[in-house]
Amino acid sequence: MKRIYLKSVRDLKDLGKQGIVLILILGLCVGFVTSMLYMVTDILPVFRGFFREANAADYTYETRGFNSSFLEEVKDIDGVKEVQARLIVQIPLEIEGREEILQLRLVGVNVDENFNKTHNLKIYNYNIISGENLDPTDNRSLILTKKFVERNEEIKIGDTINLDALGNANLTIKGSFHSMEFVLVNSLPEVSFPVEGTLGVAFISQKILYDLLKEHRLDLFRPYQNFEYNQLQITIKEGSDPEQVNEQIEDKLEAFDVIKISSTSFENSYSWKWFKSDLEGAQSFMAVLLILAIVMAFTSSLSIFMRFVLKQKRQIGTLSSLGYTKYDIMKSFLFLLFIISIISSLIGGLIGYGFMAGMFIEMGGQLLGISYIYPFQIKFIWTSFLICVVLAVLAIIPAIRKLLNFDITDLLYQKERLYSRVSRKKKPSKRKASRKVIWRNLLRHPKKNILNLVGIAFSLIIVAGSLIMTTSMNYTVNSKILETEKWDASITISDTVDFDADLLNQIENIPDIEALDYGLKLPITMENPESDVDEELTQILGLNRNFSMHEYKLVEYKGKESKLYEHEDEVVISLTLMRKMEFKIDDKVNITVPTGKERQFTIVGVSDEIMGLIHTDLMELQNFTQLPDQINSLYVQYKSGLSEGEKEKLISEIYDISERIVIVQDMEDIIDSISQYAQLLIPFMGIIILFAAIVEFFILYNATLMSIGDHESEYGILRSLGYNKRKIYIIIISENLLPIILSVAFSLILMPYIGLWLISLWQEQFSISLHLPPWIFIATIIVPILITLFAGRSGLKYIYSRTLYEQVQTSYVA
Repeated sequence: MKRIYLKSVRDLKDLGKQGIVLILILGLCVGFVTSMLYMVTDILPVFRGFFREANAADYTYETRGFNSSFLEEVKDIDGVKEVQARLIVQIPLEIEGREEILQLRLVGVNVDENFNKTHNLKIYNYNIISGENLDPTDNRSLILTKKFVERNEEIKIGDTINLDALGNANLTIKGSFHSMEFVLVNSLPEVSFPVEGTLGVAFISQKILYDLLKEHRLDLFRPYQNFEYNQLQITIKEGSDPEQVNEQIEDKLEAFDVIKISSTSFENSYSWKWFKSDLEGAQSFMAVLLILAIVMAFTSSLSIFMRFVLKQKRQIGTLSSLGYTKYDIMKSFLFLLFIISIISSLIGGLIGYGFMAGMFIEMGGQLLGISYIYPFQIKFIWTSFLICVVLAVLAIIPAIRKLLNFDITDLLYQKERLYSRVSRKKKPSKRKASRKVIWRNLLRHPKKNILNLVGIAFSLIIVAGSLIMTTSMNYTVNSKILETEKWDASITISDTVDFDADLLNQIENIPDIEALDYGLKLPITMENPESDVDEELTQILGLNRNFSMHEYKLVEYKGKESKLYEHEDEVVISLTLMRKMEFKIDDKVNITVPTGKERQFTIVGVSDEIMGLIHTDLMELQNFTQLPDQINSLYVQYKSGLSEGEKEKLISEIYDISERIVIVQDMEDIIDSISQYAQLLIPFMGIIILFAAIVEFFILYNATLMSIGDHESEYGILRSLGYNKRKIYIIIISENLLPIILSVAFSLILMPYIGLWLISLWQEQFSISLHLPPWIFIATIIVPILITLFAGRSGLKYIYSRTLYEQVQTSYVA
């Protein structure tokens, strides 16, 4: 028996390049499946653990204010592990050379003698990116979030920043930091569309912040005359009941007359819910790719192994003639399979880990601004090995059983059980003979060709589907905004102001302004009273019914027609929010504004727009919020034909009109800003496309080479009959292009449906429209043909590197 095992090892060695390609293809397919599998199962728990490590607070309480005596009482509650208190206020920030007014959220923390040793707060961890951390000996310093520093080039580490809102206090910027807690705090919530870098977070000594407020900002300080803090975070001891601990803290808040604004658990925190939503979208996307990858890997591997076994006819016949039983021959091939699986699983495990690590690095960097390297685990190898064995066993055993039923003479002389009808006809021409060779080879092994066709088609579908996803996102950003928004610039006013006809007239009288209108936009919390879906933070926009600069793209939703709001308590909700919150038309929605006022509205329409917003009548919103005649959003249309320079000059003129103008957003800048957010996923998609394209190349290349190897003796006969290189190359290409064309046709039919399927997975984040650019279809057709032509040239060189005797010999007994 040892000889037959040694023979298996020698057979693998004798395969040469064919064996290398076989192992590489299997490794790539298995690696792709393994990486997709663990992306689906690990992406959420891994990032949750990472997020939880950086943000350890089990509950966060926003209040009107409390002092140190309350903290001591909270520490004594059974089940509370750690307690941390902070003072948080937000002030406007003017930077020299910048026209817009930025906002800075000052977070006052206790900076004691141990602070600089730990480089962290008690509960929330953060990383210093550049510069230094806060210094307990330096009372006039602060640190800023990394993104705020990057987006505002005028701000440099080591510079002194002037806080005009705090009595022109001069503070030194010691460094920049990254915090998971404030990963989303980078854009003003009241602006029409998010603009990164307009809102920043600064850590500062709580004592310094308190003193500055007391001395210079009595309006901000007044709520804290008797209090030192306004935010409380706690962690809970292991084994304690979080809900019970939360109830005890709520009782303490009531006992100490601490006015609570909100209490939020980690799972319901805005930053984690936002990131979790993106992760779940990626998880669903990976699940679809996993299904496609399994089909691709199974059919491709099945085809490869079937071809490999069928080429071993003479080997099986020789072993049978030497007295080896069917059981012995089966063990020989299974041992060979075991060796191939070990090598392929090592390659597949490393490829799968590398692909997955790249995905985690890209997602961490793009979404969270961190460099997270996923640790290598032995499970990648074991999973790859198991998949290899399953694929190979499913392919080899049926093929070997089929061959073992052949007669020994048929196996030794490589004959097939063919039944044909012989008729007397005149001798056919070479052209007709070539056609017969091509069609006979295509129809000889239909199962093998079908498997090959499906494997190639699904490799094309994975690449094309991912490309459709990325192009659809870009297309949506660039087209859907322009379909609904007819204004050229939006103007955000600080807070909300009374209707100021003089301000509006000044803007409207600027020569290059064609038209102006206004509205009221507020951040809100919305809730579906009929569903268990969590509350959602979004914005409500109140516009006049005759507002002409926003075109509602009302769509039918779940069989019901949409209409515009006409009566009190009616709203139109974006398609994205309808899906996310599980609403239907005519459902009720609970809306809470920042002042704490709550009202129930009726959903009468659904608008297909890129951002998740709620629309209602301006006067109705003013009445609901008890802000009569107040507005904070202006919209202008330029006169046609303005150059970029003229637009910039126009925006400067708008800023000069009033100090209450916070920011002016040009439509082109808005599109660029949203494109940047949408493009966060493009590198993530690019890795998938690149890896799938590599797998596709090797599958196509290998299919062509193996097809040539299957009919090597026939090409030798054609050479001996006088066929030149050109004619043989035409036969090779014709024989291999027909299955490729069928695969391409199959993939082209499925591409739009796969694209819609992938897009539907992200509809809770964006309302994406399917876009099918012609170049994707052209590339899907041309690329496989070019790979086949290239592989055909390589196969032709191999054919002519062999002697005629080697190619046309029909028997060999070892």
